[in-house]
This record gives sequence, C-alpha cells and structure tokens, in this order.
Amino acid sequence: MICLGIAFYVFLNKESKSLRDNIEPGGAKEAQVILEDFVAYKYEGARLDAKLTGKLANFYEPNLVEIDGDINGERATVDGREFFGAETASAFFKAGSLSGLMEKSLELDRAEISGFVEVGLKNHILTTDFAEMLNDRQMIRSNRPVRVEGEGRMFAGEDGFTYDLKQASLFMPGKVKGVLEIEETK
Repeated sequence: MICLGIAFYVFLNKESKSLRDNIEPGGAKEAQVILEDFVAYKYEGARLDAKLTGKLANFYEPNLVEIDGDINGERATVDGREFFGAETASAFFKAGSLSGLMEKSLELDRAEISGFVEVGLKNHILTTDFAEMLNDRQMIRSNRPVRVEGEGRMFAGEDGFTYDLKQASLFMPGKVKGVLEIEETK
C-alpha cells in the first residue's frame, strides 16, 4: 500500500519537476529575479509581436523561468493569432546565464504549461491540463486527455496529442470521440 502511495505521488509530480532538473548544478537554488503582476511585450519594429502576462515570475540561474498565476500569452502570426492560457508555466532557454535571457536572439529550448491549459492554434482551441512545447522539434504535445474545438467540430481524446507546428497537423493517438457538423451544399 505504501508503494502505491509513493508511485501515485511520483506520477503526480514528475512533470512539474522535469524542467527544474535541467538547472545546472552550479545554478542558483533561489530565484535571482522575481516579477509580480507583470506584462511583457515583444515588438518587431513598431508592431506588437507578442505579449505575456502573469502574476509571479521567478528567474533562476542560468536559464529557467517559472511563471505562476493566470498566465496568458499571445502572438501575431501570418495566419492570425496564437494564444495560450494556464495556471503555471516553466520555460527553459538556450542561454548560458541569467543575463543571457535578455538577448534579442534568445531561443526557447522547451516549455511546459499546466493547470487549465488552453492553446489556440490556427482555427482550433486545445484544452487539457498539461502540455509541453519542444522548440527543436517544433511540436506541442501532451499525454493527458485533450479536447479540440473548432468551428463545426469538437474532438476529445484520452491519450493526449501531438501538434506539429511546421506541418500544422494534429495527431491524437488512441480512441477519439467527436462531433463534426457538415454543411449541405445545394
């Protein structure tokens, strides 16, 4: 019975600790920079390219940012707008130091979002409780149940999803249930 309890605890906490484990051994154990009730903007020239809001952000040396509380992000794309919302997020950047996080050419390595996750891509909204973005593979994925909604369609899968950002394609393994409304043409 004790083993079952320990296994359950590890299962619930394994995803939330995975980015924390990526902090280099010489890195800071406490947040080096803390932001409260913040809004971060990214501009491309005079055009607003992206915006991120949250209640609390902790920056850890050398390249980890953890954000908590009512997180909302959005960015403009050639196809319209992409967005996400969650309760918590962790982002691991390709930076050698905390000051490297301020470079304009900073590249995201991996990010995880959890707790009432909503991701808007193209004409779809994906809803789940955990998702991760792998930048080098240009994909968003999860092994948690997901609901996908769009105009005239709704799909639900219990075994997660993989969304290929390059191909703009969604794969949902296992059994998928859904509703598809088809307009009749005359």
